[in-house]
Amino acid sequence: MSALAAIKAFFSFKGVSETALGIVDKIAGTDWTPSQKAQFIIDFQNATKHQSPMRRLITAAVVLGIVIFSGAYGILGAIEHGYVFLSIDSSSVASAAASENLAKIKVQSIATFRNELVIILTELKEPFMIVLGFYFLSHIVKK
Repeated sequence: MSALAAIKAFFSFKGVSETALGIVDKIAGTDWTPSQKAQFIIDFQNATKHQSPMRRLITAAVVLGIVIFSGAYGILGAIEHGYVFLSIDSSSVASAAASENLAKIKVQSIATFRNELVIILTELKEPFMIVLGFYFLSHIVKK
């Protein structure tokens, strides 16, 4: 009976799981008292008070711009490829090739606009990164 209990204890995950849950509680702060939570919030606000609302607005505008440009690129690409796919006449190989070429000619303006979006995003990449770097890394330099 004692050998069975020893084997059961050897292969038991109870101690390991309790230790892991204890570590998670410490990291997540779920075992904090209300005064510890309040002190953490005050310390966090003091550490981040240098982040001005204007820099937050600039960063939000930069991120919104990236999302809009990327979304427009994706939507235009879906429209372009969807139109070409749906307009192909598959009754014969010759008609399929001709209809595909005609469809690609019709969506050439969309393809050109997508290429312009890539050029704009490439040119704006460095200023975007400077603004984001300033926002996120300025508190590290001050320390």
